[in-house]
Amino acid sequence: CFCLQQACRTLRTPLPVVSTLSCDSLAASAMVNGRLLRAPAAGARSKIGPGAVFLSVRTATDWTHCGIVLKASVETFTTIEGNTNDEGSREGYEVCARTRGYAGKDFILVG
Repeated sequence: CFCLQQACRTLRTPLPVVSTLSCDSLAASAMVNGRLLRAPAAGARSKIGPGAVFLSVRTATDWTHCGIVLKASVETFTTIEGNTNDEGSREGYEVCARTRGYAGKDFILVG
């Protein structure tokens, strides 16, 4: 959310979702604001662009990790993520770039 806050401040635009440390609260805010893209099928993935936020889905109402999309392709997307490590933990100690698949992911469209 800090990166999103900085971008919105620079562009002089309001935040598209609430600023929070909770993935569940981010998803809830995105739902209310019509910005949550649930488990996008291949045809809907073109809506995902740089700056979108991905959410790792645990259940239909529980999200456990998030990160910023750098680039979205047909089968995978590239991210930058905090609170992770080289093994892919969501409880890590560093910031890492990753390439991920779409399975088990929802997206917050910020643009």
